[in-house]
Order: sequence, then structure tokens, then C-alpha cells
Amino acid sequence: MAYMTVDLAIQKDTIYRKWVSSKGGVYVSQSTTAPNKYLMVPHRDIIASEGLKLTLVNPAYMTRQVNELAKTEKIITGNITSLKPINPANNPDEWERKALEDFEKGEKEISGIDTASGSDIFRLIRPFVADKSCLKCHGSQGYKPGDIRGGIGSSINMQPFYAIERQIKISLFLTHGLIWILGIAGIAFSYNRLSAQNGKMRLSEHNARERMKESQNALRRFELLTSLAGDLLTMTDPQKFVKELCTRIMEQLDCQVFFNFLVDEKDVRLRLNAFAGITDEEARRIEWLEYGVAVCGCVARDGCRIVAGNILTVPDPRTELVKSYGIRAYACHPLQVSGGKVIGTLSFGTRTRDSFSDDDLSLMKAVADQVTGAMIRVQVQQLLQQKNNDLLAAQMHSSMKT
Repeated sequence: MAYMTVDLAIQKDTIYRKWVSSKGGVYVSQSTTAPNKYLMVPHRDIIASEGLKLTLVNPAYMTRQVNELAKTEKIITGNITSLKPINPANNPDEWERKALEDFEKGEKEISGIDTASGSDIFRLIRPFVADKSCLKCHGSQGYKPGDIRGGIGSSINMQPFYAIERQIKISLFLTHGLIWILGIAGIAFSYNRLSAQNGKMRLSEHNARERMKESQNALRRFELLTSLAGDLLTMTDPQKFVKELCTRIMEQLDCQVFFNFLVDEKDVRLRLNAFAGITDEEARRIEWLEYGVAVCGCVARDGCRIVAGNILTVPDPRTELVKSYGIRAYACHPLQVSGGKVIGTLSFGTRTRDSFSDDDLSLMKAVADQVTGAMIRVQVQQLLQQKNNDLLAAQMHSSMKT
């Protein structure tokens, strides 16, 4: 992630350097920018109409000023350097010097963690190849088009990335811990139940087959949860993944319907993220759901699970919506993060029976917890990407102002 961030920064620096170079430099007011004493070209300083004094800013001078501004703003830091700089301020440090020497041996890119400053700094540098536009300022140094003139690099402090990595590790630890606890609890439950029924199993072959079936179901559910945990770690598309995951869970639970709503904090209501068991036309009617409306709206509002049985015969305003789909039993769990905040709901419904067993509800709860953890991980990644985009936008805005 750090590599991607500094790589984008270098690409941005290279693009606006090429633009300025293609124009032969840009003139700016001397009231804001002092003339570059190392730029020895004709017409460096001119006087425009109305007596405005202007000075020519070449790509290297502009890049250096932008990088200095980035340092004061404490964002991604860029740098240009050379083994033969015109400006002594562009002399390489030890890390850059070794990279520049490696470029002369044919290396195309150097990156790594630099700890010389006392902090972990990720650095990336690439060779800067001279073209015809570069020779306006550097032709006197003997460069020809295609020569390695120096390097352009970027760096970023690793501490924010370490913090995000710690959060992800904690989330993974909690997820795996929950799976382990559920697995041990499931195995212990199955073992104790089979032991308690040992005497009755001798009396009825039918009862024996039923107990064995329960044990096999518990094991299958444990294996399913373990498999899902691994898949959750690679989830990038919440809508697609939740639909695939819940389709597998529906087969295990003998359910025909599921709904996944997510909280839209901007509109202060619920948005249908994924579903199965109803038509697309019916889904469009419930694409948005207000708090307190139907079962899912009440769960999102109150942060508490709702389990409804015998829906077709027991009047309840909350279940009228799912009753219209022919659902006989329905369970909805909140997707709840630490602190009690609800980010959505996950619910399952069946048209073939009037109630769920405790094992069914336990599996639903475990899946809801896993989905919550996966959603938080995706949100953290999206937040980090947005911050990176904001930083790049801020840099571009600053360069345009300059």
C-alpha cells in the first residue's frame, strides 16, 4: 500500500514535470518566487506589461518548490537528485547515492525502508532519463538524450500504515478467535449431547440416526464457518460476496430467502445491498427502507435481533412485508460493531417451516458477526484509499496554485 502511494506520487511529479518541460518552463512573479540563480539561460528574468517582473521557473526548480511545500504540509515527500547536480541542494543523501550508482549499472527502480532518520520511511526512486527538453538547462553538463541524468523519488512515513496493519491484525485475531470458540463449542456440544443420548440410542435405531445427523450437521457447519472465514479475508466486493456467502448458508439452513441491508448514513435509512428469494421487481420496491419499518428497520433502529415464527398465522405489523413473500419463519440479526453501532442487518427466511432451531440461530449469529468484520475491513481499506486520493488531490491543488 505504501508502494502504491509513493508510486502514484512519482507518476504525478513526472507528468507535471513533462508538462512544464514541454512549455520550456513557466514565468511567475518575482514577488512570490525568487529567480533561480542556477538557471543560466537567456531571458530568465523579464519585465511584462505594466512593469511586472517575471522569472522563468524550469521543471527542476518547480519540483523542488512543490516538494518543499509538501514537507511543510507533512504529506508525501518527493525529491529530485543527481550525481552531478547544478544546484548543490539537489545533492543525494547516502540512500539516494547508492540508488543512482545502481541506475548506472542498469537498475530500473529502487525501493525499501530507510531508518536513517530514526523512523521507518518507505522510499522509492526511479532513474530520470534526459530528453531534448532537458538539454536547455543541462546540455552544458555533457548530457545527451537517453542518458541517466539523475533520479526522481518519493517517500512516506510508515507509521500510519503500521497503525492500519495493527487494526487489521486485531480484526483477524478476533475473527479467528470467534471461529475457534464456535468450533470448540460446537464439538463440545455435539460430544456431550451424543454421550447423554447413548442409552437411548440402544433403544431406537431411528433416534441413533437422528443424533448422528445432528452431529454431522454440526461438523458441516463448523467446516462451513472455517471456509467462510478464509474467504472473508479476501473479500473486495461486499455485495457480490455477501450474496455468494448467504446462498451457501441458505442451503445449510434450508432457507429460501435472505436480505442484507446496509446503513446509508447520508440518507439516514437502509439500502438493500444483497438479496435472494424474491424477484428483481420486488427488490426494487424495498431498495430503501426507513428505520422502524418492517423487521429489518426495527432491528437497525433498536440494535436487537428479531426472530419471528408462525408468521402466516400470527398477526404482527412488522412481519407484513415478509408475509407477502410467503415466508413462514424469519430471523434478522444486526451487523453491530464494537460500541453498539449498527452498520446494517442480515436476515434469513424459510417458506417450509414455522420456526428455527437454536443451532440455526447460532449459525446465523456467527455469520452475521463474520460479515460485520469483513465489512469493517473493506471500509478501512476504502477509507485509506480515499485518504490517499485526498493527499494526491491536495498536492495537485498546491502545484496549480504555485
